[in-house]
Amino acid sequence: MIMQNRRDAIYMTSLQEWTNQRRHIMTSLYRKFMDKSFAIGIKLFLLLFCLCCFHFVQADIPFRNHRFDSWTGLEMPKDAIVFVGNSITDMHNWDEAFGSDPRIVNRGNSGALSGEVLQNAMSWLQYHPAKVFLMIGTNDLGSDTSEYAIVKNISALVKLVRKESPQTQLYLQSILPARDQKLRTLQTIQATNKMIRELAEHTPNTTYIDLYPTFLPILDNKVYSLDQLHLTAYGYKLWCDIISPYIGLNSVYPDDAEMLQQDAGLWGSHGMRATYFSLLPIQDDDILFFGDEMVKNGEWAELLHDTHVKNRGTGWGYGGSIALTSAMVDATFPGKTECPKTVLLYTATDDVNGDMDLVEVELKYENLLKQIHNVAPDAQIVVLTLMPTNNNNPRIVEFNNWLQMLAETDSNLKVLE
Repeated sequence: MIMQNRRDAIYMTSLQEWTNQRRHIMTSLYRKFMDKSFAIGIKLFLLLFCLCCFHFVQADIPFRNHRFDSWTGLEMPKDAIVFVGNSITDMHNWDEAFGSDPRIVNRGNSGALSGEVLQNAMSWLQYHPAKVFLMIGTNDLGSDTSEYAIVKNISALVKLVRKESPQTQLYLQSILPARDQKLRTLQTIQATNKMIRELAEHTPNTTYIDLYPTFLPILDNKVYSLDQLHLTAYGYKLWCDIISPYIGLNSVYPDDAEMLQQDAGLWGSHGMRATYFSLLPIQDDDILFFGDEMVKNGEWAELLHDTHVKNRGTGWGYGGSIALTSAMVDATFPGKTECPKTVLLYTATDDVNGDMDLVEVELKYENLLKQIHNVAPDAQIVVLTLMPTNNNNPRIVEFNNWLQMLAETDSNLKVLE
């Protein structure tokens, strides 16, 4: 569990600050590498690799805290069905998968550990949900936390649920198979699952759901996973089918999801997110919100009290490029005859803060707008101006001014500051 004083100390450190620091370090080390001998260069390369790894580990902490804290301001619906866990839970659009049922809320958090889930449980437990589906532990094992420590945290969470909301039906889902990482192996995953099963069997209103055997193909079949850890749409379709009797709803995924899903030529979390969008249905009164990780992180349907607001944000990683958003648009619309009412767009953070000439960035953005208009000709397009960054990049102001001018010449385009 992360110590509270450490959490407070780093909470205000933004992901952009980490990105800028890493970029500065990388540039400096690269120049030194080119000026020195091969032997010195190798040492610097290894140092650079370690610094990059340090960046990703540290940057993940503010990300998780931001998402945990965002839940404290979200009042859950009556009889809520809550999905709790790490990125494997966080990545999926659970509400849409079960027909945009407003009771279904996502409380997964990328990178989350069992102790953190326990620490932040009251943000959702205070509303006494009807059902809770928990999957946690793979990140703990991947960071050398023992099976016993994981189950101790899960046991404490179960006791908290039973104390604060005794009528809540709790479902403990097995940890999925995953690639080896530190203590995480198939053997330690199965050992942890065995203890989770035993915990469920000895606790009232608690059910164990064994997903493990169904997902063994994760390790060598890209139809299930693109990284041997997280899931494609087909993987989530199988998961939804297993838990459907407990939810009381059928999933909207087609039976032939395995053949129909499209990753838009993307890899990792972006490609897997694209597969969901390729299969999730669109209705003519929907509002599709495309953008980067900042879009993906928002529970927009909850915030706006409208189940027609649907998240089309990318996978994780600060910033968003126009090209990546374009690929998500490509994945979303093929084979669908329905046109959403509105398309919201927040993108170009990477492009504007990068080295590309701003005129070229604007041209790429205009092409993206044309792409959206071609696939959703009746949709109102609403673009959001970019938020400032800690380095006060003047290009952001210039780009936002250009967006305003562009909207003045296009009656189908609106800009939100």
